[in-house]
Amino acid sequence: MDLPHRALIHLVIMDSERMLLDSLSSNLSSEPDLSIVYADDDPQQGIRACLDTFPEVAIIDVELKGRDPFDIAAEIHSRQKKTRFLFLGRWASDISIEQALRVNAFGFLLKTEPFSILVDSIHRINRGDFCFSSEIENRVVYNRENHS
Repeated sequence: MDLPHRALIHLVIMDSERMLLDSLSSNLSSEPDLSIVYADDDPQQGIRACLDTFPEVAIIDVELKGRDPFDIAAEIHSRQKKTRFLFLGRWASDISIEQALRVNAFGFLLKTEPFSILVDSIHRINRGDFCFSSEIENRVVYNRENHS
């Protein structure tokens, strides 16, 4: 029985933690419908990769060194609207969650999530869904309710 063909999802990954970056690149590359077009810690090259290749999803570390990760997403979004953003962090302050939402992030996951959650989130974000770690999602709902 043939499996249904899934369109290839192109990814850009920007993360300052080399071991995590290498692990993400290796593991995500082994997924049959995911293709890494750029994976490194250089913000300027990551922006260039997004502007040159129009990946469906950009995964950005909230602690990326060299430039504010939310400014990176805002710059990319101002120049092309195809790429959707998924932020990763070891923690998530209310400020970082708010900044992610302000730059139209489709997701924010804690780095403690299982790899399967990341893969599922990439697919869901590619379909237009929002994906947040449960701890973050609860805070997003709470913030929205208190600002209504």
